[in-house]
Amino acid sequence: MVAADGGTDRASALVTSAKFSEAAQRHNFEAGWLVRDPWRASTVSDHFRRLVANRLFVAL
Repeated sequence: MVAADGGTDRASALVTSAKFSEAAQRHNFEAGWLVRDPWRASTVSDHFRRLVANRLFVAL
């Protein structure tokens, strides 16, 4: 998940399973969800922040 411009009217987020290895590019079907609605992008970002705060995910 990547979020950009959080807290602004241009906030967006990308949630994807895409892998960038050569094998993935040749053999896998990868999908993603691009969110350009600021309210939804903030909701998605907040959800991932809670996952990190609860130590279910690790921030990179």
